[in-house]
Amino acid sequence: MIDYGGNYGKSRIANLPVFADKIVEATVAIAKEMPTFHGYGYAESDRSSTSEKTLEQYVYGVLLKRWEAVKQNPSLKVTERWTLSTVWYNLRPILIIAGYEPKGTSSWAGTRKTVHSFVDKICWQYFHKPREELGIYASPWAIMYYHEQAYPVNFGAISGLSKLGTDIILIEKEGIVEVLSPFAKYYGIALVNTKGRTTKYVRKLVK
Repeated sequence: MIDYGGNYGKSRIANLPVFADKIVEATVAIAKEMPTFHGYGYAESDRSSTSEKTLEQYVYGVLLKRWEAVKQNPSLKVTERWTLSTVWYNLRPILIIAGYEPKGTSSWAGTRKTVHSFVDKICWQYFHKPREELGIYASPWAIMYYHEQAYPVNFGAISGLSKLGTDIILIEKEGIVEVLSPFAKYYGIALVNTKGRTTKYVRKLVK
């Protein structure tokens, strides 16, 4: 029975801890059905101490399941494309059930960034494949401009983009490409806006 402590507002429920396990179960069940589920999760601190797996190991488990599925059905790389966020949304309910809790001053947002950073490393270290071979893609960071048309520099576009232009100029600063683009087209020059980061796809394109 709910004890409202004399006040019928939800924030004043006196015996809320009694329902904690049910709240966690309901939250996890809902999260599993919602790929775009956002928010701050619930984790019991006394459970986190019993967890022996590291965050990287949890990420590996999710990626291994994905890799096995893709090997069984390669078309998943097209029909069920993942992003780095998809990895996170599949992982987070698992962390909650396991009682995982962000370490130190980190938050769930910080944990999410760490998970994203593990994906490439795990794909190469354990599967000897780029994440794209598991059907996991990231939004293109760099954009190529050629004849005033914009092309994202990503995994599947490198071969085609490498054939555009007589030369490629990498530009870090925002706005410079827009200024030079009308002139570059007369000389067959392709401009690539890296937004300050020379990603692995940009390096492959240049090579």
